[in-house]
Amino acid sequence: MTNKIKIAAILCALLLLIVLLKFTWLCGFLLIFFIPGFALTLVLFRDIAVDERIGVAVILSISINILTIFAANYFLDIEITKHNITALMLLVSLLFLVLFLVFLYFRTQESFKIKNLINNFKVNRNDVLKSLLLISTLVLVFNLIYAAHWDYLYPYHTDEWENLAEAVAIMENHALLNKAPNCKDIKKKIDLEIGSHIFLAELFLLTGADPVTTYKYLPALFAAISAFMLFLVVKRYNFYAAILSMIFFASLKTNISIMGIWLFAPLTMSIAFIYAITFMFLYAIENKFASFLGASASLLALALIHPISAVFVYMILSLYIILKFIYYLFELLKKLLLGGDKKEMFFTWKNTTGFIILFLIPFISFIYFMAILSKGTTADTINWFITKFIIFPKSTGVSSLVYEPAYLPDIYGILGIGLAVIGILYIIYMRKKWKHSGFLIAAALTGIINLILFHFPGIGSSLLNLAAFPFRVFALNLTFNLPGNFAILIFYERFIYYTMVFIVPLSALGLYASASAVINACTFAINIAKIKILNKIHRHICILLCIAFTILVFTTVFSGYYDEKEKLYKMITDEDYEAIKWIEENKGRGHVILARTEVSMAVYSISRNYVVAGTSHEDNCPGENVKDIHRFFMGNCNERTAILKKHDVDYVITDFEIPCNLKEIYRNEKNYIYEVNMS
Repeated sequence: MTNKIKIAAILCALLLLIVLLKFTWLCGFLLIFFIPGFALTLVLFRDIAVDERIGVAVILSISINILTIFAANYFLDIEITKHNITALMLLVSLLFLVLFLVFLYFRTQESFKIKNLINNFKVNRNDVLKSLLLISTLVLVFNLIYAAHWDYLYPYHTDEWENLAEAVAIMENHALLNKAPNCKDIKKKIDLEIGSHIFLAELFLLTGADPVTTYKYLPALFAAISAFMLFLVVKRYNFYAAILSMIFFASLKTNISIMGIWLFAPLTMSIAFIYAITFMFLYAIENKFASFLGASASLLALALIHPISAVFVYMILSLYIILKFIYYLFELLKKLLLGGDKKEMFFTWKNTTGFIILFLIPFISFIYFMAILSKGTTADTINWFITKFIIFPKSTGVSSLVYEPAYLPDIYGILGIGLAVIGILYIIYMRKKWKHSGFLIAAALTGIINLILFHFPGIGSSLLNLAAFPFRVFALNLTFNLPGNFAILIFYERFIYYTMVFIVPLSALGLYASASAVINACTFAINIAKIKILNKIHRHICILLCIAFTILVFTTVFSGYYDEKEKLYKMITDEDYEAIKWIEENKGRGHVILARTEVSMAVYSISRNYVVAGTSHEDNCPGENVKDIHRFFMGNCNERTAILKKHDVDYVITDFEIPCNLKEIYRNEKNYIYEVNMS
């Protein structure tokens, strides 16, 4: 009992420390990224290594934050403020700790004793060296991604500014909104990526960080988290292959067509969740039932962060379970014909129940998403849903090169693809020793199959007609207006990135297998040579040769890595930021500002003022407003005056003088600010 009291005191002291430090940025960071998730891991995961507990705690903490704050505001109308978030997270953490102590009191198994939990944190010299290698690799990954932001202080992509504006709106209004943040009094469609916006709002509220100037750190931070979760997945099979997988992950290219890990958007945030759910699923199917609950909570949060990513996870899990079921039927048939008593370990009652939970709990998110599904009759609703969320044609604004069959090997690299093939062969060779390593193949195969279906629309059409057959039984005739090429359930360009995300571990395993072959060949050659000096130092020679081989591979993989950097959007300059900030500091908030569309995207996030129009995003200001922006900058004074009156504009930001009886109130090296007075 003494040990139980000690552990309870330590955990409660940690929570008390958060309160005593008066919610500093570090405490806020821990509340978002660690404390709630760590408390939940004590309940769900008994005997996992310290690095695994930390990694799972990070993802579960983010999930708990998003789900708790979403439910509190959406269902209970609790305001989203710093103090409310802190109170809720401390309350949830205490709840998990109480559950842990209750389980601790009633459990008698050796695996649940405190000393075993403490023993998980004990390390030896080899563990220290491996930990240093892991930390060094994480630092490398962080810096490789952050290097793309060294000379630019602000978000790059319009998606980043859009997400930032949504988060700032939540911070300002203390609630989830049903209107576009950039444009005044414009009602928008339901927010399909509300989870990522809640996360950003919580992060900036609890840490007190400036949303605009600190956003540039988020791509590198989440790339490091994603790399760490990938490490945990691959470490199940080999530690050094896991380290290599982190570097391969950092090598993934970024461009404006498919986006990527240089940018922080719901897509890139979701990668950490995809790897984490993979880890928890693989852990759970070894009859660790409680892990299914952690995976389900993470998948539910992912559905709110980026629904398309959640769909891809469902695809992977479905394919893997189906393949395992086919294998199970084959083994059952073999058992009936040839005899034997091999025990089934995959489709146990625990795993089967876990599969049901994993597939059903995330569907709770439909309570939120159902708000946009109704379109009159059932048939109209289903047809609209199919058009909007099932069939995805080529996207406008995306380079046509993306849709070429050779784009994947071009963007990922022939060498990486070749190593992935070796990795697949190596997994097949090690399949008896590496349990469930076939999941990585199934995950990559999920993406590849969908990429192939895009280029063979006849097959996709047949699959859709097959899926529509059950609806015809209920007199629901579904019609498909199919484009020339289309992807099912997910955008084609997203499939490309998801496929690369799971080719990465295969490439790492392939490189590990190749490097091992280099060492073995080197050792064999030296032994045949029978040179005494070489025999004494052959181990060091072969290791150096292996390192040189690995460096050569990564030099090739990272070739041209930063070539696309100059093509990324730079929406604003320092002078633009200064001008926008000047209006907030000297004229206040809530005004309507007219500026070029690129600059307009940043106005609300920087100054909490509205704009006439940003770029032509679906949930932004009306498309006609964008045309008005162009007319203003190209028109004469009469046209400009009419547009200013039409949109009730208070201030104009422009990079040239406007001789239209407007009052200039500010200028810097680039911009002029004019005050509009139409009275």
